[in-house]
Formats: sequence, structure tokens, C-alpha cells
Amino acid sequence: LLISKGSLVYDGTVEGFIDNADEIQTITYKMVGGIEQKIEIKKSNLSAFLRTISTQGQLENFKIEETDFEDVIHSFLQKESRVL
Repeated sequence: LLISKGSLVYDGTVEGFIDNADEIQTITYKMVGGIEQKIEIKKSNLSAFLRTISTQGQLENFKIEETDFEDVIHSFLQKESRVL
């Protein structure tokens, strides 16, 4: 359960909450012969991003950092406070 301003705003599992959140992931990657780059993208856009960089050459290094669950809740509550 997640309650905001006295109202129930989410009733479900942690996994369901994360799946429905606009989770941001930090991607660090380096192409062969290139410089290391770091970007933040929505988890839902990860597949499209991977397709795009796979056409740009060979990856030398690739890392995905998951968003901390506390950050997901904080972001959700910030959006919720704007809606209510």
C-alpha cells in the first residue's frame, strides 16, 4: 500500500509498482575506439536504445544501473503531489 495525502494511491506488489513506474536507468557504454558515455533513459526505451547503438559499431563496454527503489517512490510521490 502507498498512501499520499490521506488517499490510497497504490495497492499492489513491489514488482507491480516498479513495472508501472517511469523507471529511469543509467546506461554507461563505450564503443570500440570511442569515449565512455553515460546517459539516463526510461526503462521502457531501453530496447530501442540498444537497437540504435548496435548499428553504430562494436560495443567495448556496457553497464546498466538500476534505479534505487527509494528514488522510484520519491519520483512517484512528486508526480502524485502535482496531480492531487
